[in-house]
Amino acid sequence: MAFFNFKYGSNLVRTILALPWHGVTGFYNPHMPIAYLKSSFQEVWQKENSWLSETSSHRFRESTDLTDWVVRYWQLQSGKFKAGSTKFGKYYLQDQTEQIVVDLEQSSHKVICINDTPMTKDGVIDQKVSEALEAKLSINLVFEK
Repeated sequence: MAFFNFKYGSNLVRTILALPWHGVTGFYNPHMPIAYLKSSFQEVWQKENSWLSETSSHRFRESTDLTDWVVRYWQLQSGKFKAGSTKFGKYYLQDQTEQIVVDLEQSSHKVICINDTPMTKDGVIDQKVSEALEAKLSINLVFEK
């Protein structure tokens, strides 16, 4: 298929497959910062007070607990969001060392998310990534003195 662009192909396929259904068939969950409105937290808390109170009583997250994603979905369904560029940030797995280093050196994205993988759950970050982060973030800013 000459018109099929692999960079955007998965979104195209997902859109075509969703055509028979009306309304929301799902949400895309980026591993990027999410902007929230304080009023959205207040609305959700008002609607789901008992569930959120129960969630707040747990020291560690349980499988039945609500997360901040419920507020994100509330905002999306309420139309309280502003669409942003998908080029703002990039999601990497921790073992994608070379791509992470290049991104950091070239400042390709404003935000990157480095997620651990089952093989890297020990919390050790690759030395090359650590050095790239140190080089990028070693400058002390005026307010840090």
